[in-house]
Amino acid sequence: MTARRIMWGKCMNMGQTCVAPDYILCSKKVEIELIKEMKITLQEWYGSDSKKATDLSRIGHKRHFERLKMFLSNSGSIALGGGIDESELWIEPTILGSTKLSKFFEKKMEYFLI
Repeated sequence: MTARRIMWGKCMNMGQTCVAPDYILCSKKVEIELIKEMKITLQEWYGSDSKKATDLSRIGHKRHFERLKMFLSNSGSIALGGGIDESELWIEPTILGSTKLSKFFEKKMEYFLI
């Protein structure tokens, strides 16, 4: 149930909403199970090619697409997804696995923690 609710928040308008969680703090054991359940949920909702899903929107602006693409390239550990199509401003629903925060992410997270 937790995986479904988190994925709902992130996939509704491709996470471009105030209810979309930015990160999850959990143990490694929970992370493994959660990623497994999130993968099942995405498959169930959008099939094997989520780009073809009519219920998933695109990123709203080129500038935001580029910012998100930069986040992904600096993320270190993509556990699920990560596909992009710049011509459509498409970023596949993506889950980052456990990773130490890079200086890049630490700087960006300061914004959310203030």
